[in-house]
Amino acid sequence: MELTDIITMIIHIGFLTFLGINDIRKNQVSLISLIIYFSGAFAWSIAAYGFDPERIIIGAMPAVILFAIKKLTGLGIGAGDIAVFGIAGVTIGFEKSVTAMFIASVVCALYCLIRMLMKKADRKTRFAFIPFMGIGVTVAGLLG
Repeated sequence: MELTDIITMIIHIGFLTFLGINDIRKNQVSLISLIIYFSGAFAWSIAAYGFDPERIIIGAMPAVILFAIKKLTGLGIGAGDIAVFGIAGVTIGFEKSVTAMFIASVVCALYCLIRMLMKKADRKTRFAFIPFMGIGVTVAGLLG
């Protein structure tokens, strides 16, 4: 892993930790936090990897897919979750973003299953998803 990749992951882990704590506490993330996250991550991405419109468009596809799933199924995917995946995808790339989405979904599903088995949650319980995205992005970054 190169130094630029390590710095990219530190930026994402820092922002996702902050956003995840806010998501847990308030069950939402502020627009200004998302704008700051996008600005910092995007500026670093351009400085580190150069401006590549194709990478940006393809990187945003996982967020577009999540948005389509939300609209078609009515599932409770929050706008903040979609925005965070869009930011991550644009800055870490399509492959890592899809890997992060998969890891986040599996870890979240396991967590929810355990909570349900312990009778601490049911099918209607809402969970903050951004902390799981932080785990997904971190693991995807480490996997390279």
